[in-house]
Amino acid sequence: MPIAGFGFNKIFAEKHEAVAGQVKVDLKIDFKDIKKEEIKIQEQEAVRISFNFSITYTPKIAEIAIEGELLFLEDPKVIKTIVDKWKDKKLDESVQQGIFNFILSKCTIKALTIEEELGIPLHMPFPRVKEVKEKEKK
Repeated sequence: MPIAGFGFNKIFAEKHEAVAGQVKVDLKIDFKDIKKEEIKIQEQEAVRISFNFSITYTPKIAEIAIEGELLFLEDPKVIKTIVDKWKDKKLDESVQQGIFNFILSKCTIKALTIEEELGIPLHMPFPRVKEVKEKEKK
C-alpha cells in the first residue's frame, strides 16, 4: 500500500457518564474529501484523502472522533480512477480495503490510548491468555 504520508488534524474525546451495564460500541469511518495532489514521484501521482474516524458508545457514556488525512501514491491511471469515482462520493474498490485497514490501524492505536486514559471500555477486546486445564495439556 503506497501511503506516503499520514496525520491527524483533530482529536476529540469526551466522557459523558460512568460505565454501567451493557455497552454497545459503534465504529465508523467516513471519507470527507479526495483531492489530487501536485506531487510527482517517479512514475506515480498522489491523492490526499481526508477522513473521519468515530467511536460512539450506547448508552451515551463517551465519544471519540478523529479527523485526519493520508497521502496515497499510485499509477496515474489509478489516481484518475480514484478521483473520477469520488465525484459520486465513492471510493474506488481497488484501493478501498487497503486504505480502510491503514486508517483503522492508525486510529485504533490512538483510540485505545484515549479510552484507557478516560477510563472507558475499549472498543475492541485485547487478546487474553487462558489457563490450560490438566485435561487439555494431555
